[in-house]
Amino acid sequence: MGALYFDVTRGDRIPEFAPEVAHVFGVDRCPWEGRTEWDGSGRLVHRRNVSESGIFVCPWILDSGDWVCVTTTSLREQERPYQLERELARGTLSRLRELLSQMESAGVPIRSCSRSAARACQQSFLDHLCSRNVDLACQSIVEGLTAIDALMEDLRRFERQRAADAIGIPHTLRVGTVGTPFTSPSMEELFLEMFDAVAIPVRWRNVEGEEGRMQWDEVDRWVAWAQSQQRRILLGPLLRIDRHWLPDWVYLLQNRSLDVLLRSIDEFIGRVVERYRGRVDLWQVA
Repeated sequence: MGALYFDVTRGDRIPEFAPEVAHVFGVDRCPWEGRTEWDGSGRLVHRRNVSESGIFVCPWILDSGDWVCVTTTSLREQERPYQLERELARGTLSRLRELLSQMESAGVPIRSCSRSAARACQQSFLDHLCSRNVDLACQSIVEGLTAIDALMEDLRRFERQRAADAIGIPHTLRVGTVGTPFTSPSMEELFLEMFDAVAIPVRWRNVEGEEGRMQWDEVDRWVAWAQSQQRRILLGPLLRIDRHWLPDWVYLLQNRSLDVLLRSIDEFIGRVVERYRGRVDLWQVA
């Protein structure tokens, strides 16, 4: 049986349920069977039946109180424990660099703010390596996640524009987002004067607040309104993995399996597409 050992300085950043969620996967991205536990001395240990190098995945608490899963780079087994915050920062920076390289190779325009965020992540990690200050490693993780979010926004903008080009939507199309009723007829009139297209959000938690019970009224109303006003319709995002999009009952699926969750997401997206196919000019997938 193999094991990876991690010394943890900022235990306040590791949620109580971390041992249930943390895991290791290999080059094929498939998780290996194993278990994670605290050894009683503040050290996190992951035990498994294989000894190959692998990437450790661990939940991390953000300043907002929410949590995300962050990863290390590929780690080999060794007797000396790894410093968890350092390895998670290294892994986050590695993910960031890989994403940036792929986007540059694909010709995706990258905003200066995204590049600045990436540089900040790298600088904090280098400062951590020089000073061994764990807080700098934690800062690098946060900056890395911020930079990745910024790059993903760059990618979404690029994909939206490419999709718009493909279906003939002009570059100068003015898009306004709806979701709450207009406060007055004059506000509705102002919206119509300002925008040529309507972006209509589709939040899973609003449509299927209870498992199996679909409530399409709000989306139907906005789609019908946009059509009545002869505005192009952009619908989505169809997928967003955050607490504002996921219904509460989905979190119970983690007690079943990942396949059950993915199947539920797939079924929901399929229902949306089937219901509004032919009425939507552009789909925002994520």
